[in-house]
Amino acid sequence: MHLPSFVVPSALAALSVNIAVQAAPAPQLVPSSLSSLLSGSSQRVFGLSSPLPVDESESPNAPTDFVDVLLSEASLAVEEAQLGKQDGPSPGGWVWKSCGEETDAVEVKSIEVTPDPPKPGQNLTVTASGIVKSRIEAGTYADVVVKLGLIKLLTRRFDVCEEAKKNDAEVQCPVEAGEYKITQTVALPREIPPAKFNVHVNGATQDEQNLLCLDLSIDFMNRRRFA
Repeated sequence: MHLPSFVVPSALAALSVNIAVQAAPAPQLVPSSLSSLLSGSSQRVFGLSSPLPVDESESPNAPTDFVDVLLSEASLAVEEAQLGKQDGPSPGGWVWKSCGEETDAVEVKSIEVTPDPPKPGQNLTVTASGIVKSRIEAGTYADVVVKLGLIKLLTRRFDVCEEAKKNDAEVQCPVEAGEYKITQTVALPREIPPAKFNVHVNGATQDEQNLLCLDLSIDFMNRRRFA
């Protein structure tokens, strides 16, 4: 039940590390904006295995860094509509919807965040409530996909019990069946760029029972206001 409170921020932290790495200059041949876009995790989306060289003659008005390129791409395909009607009240920068089934091991009832919208570089407090229907033990995992528009930025598998231990969560494995309400405060990296991220979370228990399924939209578009 504690899973949304630390797995999603952990994914954003991993994403910020990727972005910091991708911001490094690339060799010459193609526009540096495209080279940044196609480096790291974004290269894997397009089937590339090494950085593309850079052409310094690109237009002075062209986007010059990873974030600018992603934002220009995202403007064509913000996936807010994919979330449909959210399960909880509509927050300022955080919208979530359950995509799970009744047979899932965890049923999420509510997720609330403070502040809303979240602010890069500051603490985020997540309060989640729900029902654990099956015992959660070591070996339970969550798969997290972070996208910006149609661009897949991060795909990562998290060990739920290890993440709970690492983040000093209120509830630790094994987690017995029952109703839970968990509050967790995590530090968001300052490197998170001003964009709207769509996050998909699913996973399985140690017995390969479906864990849960969540779709979230997290809006950091107002980052400059918070700097």
